[in-house]
Amino acid sequence: MKSGKKLGGVCVAVVGVVSLVVVADGTRPIVADPMPRVDAGSVKAELEKFLLRYVQTLEGEDAQAVTDLYIDDDRFTWFTDGKALYTSAQDVVKSLDDLEASGVELRTDLANTLVVPLSRTLATISSDFSTRGTVNGQESFAFAGVITMVVERQADGTWKVVRGHSSTPAGPPRE
Repeated sequence: MKSGKKLGGVCVAVVGVVSLVVVADGTRPIVADPMPRVDAGSVKAELEKFLLRYVQTLEGEDAQAVTDLYIDDDRFTWFTDGKALYTSAQDVVKSLDDLEASGVELRTDLANTLVVPLSRTLATISSDFSTRGTVNGQESFAFAGVITMVVERQADGTWKVVRGHSSTPAGPPRE
């Protein structure tokens, strides 16, 4: 490591051309390989397809397909509105199973998707989303906001979510 600085549990370092290392206390680092000759356009196209598959998978009923979307180690955490909500793919599956058991069908639409390749193996995805839950064809709930993910390309070429966050607009201030 040529340079690095630790700030509150997070270390950002420059290695070689440009490489990013993020270490959250108690977890393995997320390491981005340098990206000197990667085709950013093809990475963006891959990840736009990944995001569509991600949404379709969460709307479906295949627990293994949901599990396959997320990294299977202690680096994974999904935050919602600033709180850690899931720390494993199994947590996500349980939440979706609970909705399904209640008869809820999900539908999510995306807009304004931004994919930023950070390297050959690491990228960020952000998108506006709108999610609706219906029971027997009647809307049960709806919410919208922004979703952001850090994704990592695996040795087999698939992409997996390492970290995620969704935010919804805050309500009116309390008095």
